[in-house]
Amino acid sequence: MPGRGPRRDDPPESNFEKLCDRVFSEIRSPAHEPFYCMGSSMGGWMAYEIALRFEHIGVLPSGLIMLSSPMPNARQQLPELDNPETGVADIIGINPIFEEVMQYPELLELILPSMQADFRMCNAYEPSAGNMVNIPILGLAGIDDPLVTPDATLGWEALTTAVFDLTVVSGAHDLHERPTAAMVDRVSSFLAAPHGSMVERDVCSWHHQATAE
Repeated sequence: MPGRGPRRDDPPESNFEKLCDRVFSEIRSPAHEPFYCMGSSMGGWMAYEIALRFEHIGVLPSGLIMLSSPMPNARQQLPELDNPETGVADIIGINPIFEEVMQYPELLELILPSMQADFRMCNAYEPSAGNMVNIPILGLAGIDDPLVTPDATLGWEALTTAVFDLTVVSGAHDLHERPTAAMVDRVSSFLAAPHGSMVERDVCSWHHQATAE
């Protein structure tokens, strides 16, 4: 993505819809089927938007996997990070895991522009009313996540015509970086489900595996 990793010299995108269009244009011909869309935090919103775009061209992903990703209307308002004197405190206040990283000014200078763009996009993004995906969604929430509660994840049920399943596991907001055995098992079982077997609408199920490590 622009502003990150090997493309860190590219200016970060500030409009979420345009960013999703840009990413989709680069991946719209999946090399393998079946395939799934997965994202963490704001990346969960992108996974949802990408899945919608695939459906619009007649390509149906097998499912959506959301890690630490709140329904957009259940999110907390994020600071704009425009003030360099308070920006570090704002970031740490939102997520204490950044405290160690922020001790290195050169690293802060490197990642702050993309974080500013991300926060602006998060604050501005609203999913279009009635835009439901027709595929099952698996939501994963960390029991110790200071940013995203399980309740904030439940809203995704309203954006699918298929099954929504929420599993609460041990961990915080960085589930994608520190996957637990319970999380890996749950994702594996979701991926192993026969294609189409979970498409019929059903009541949301909620599994709690935080003590099952």
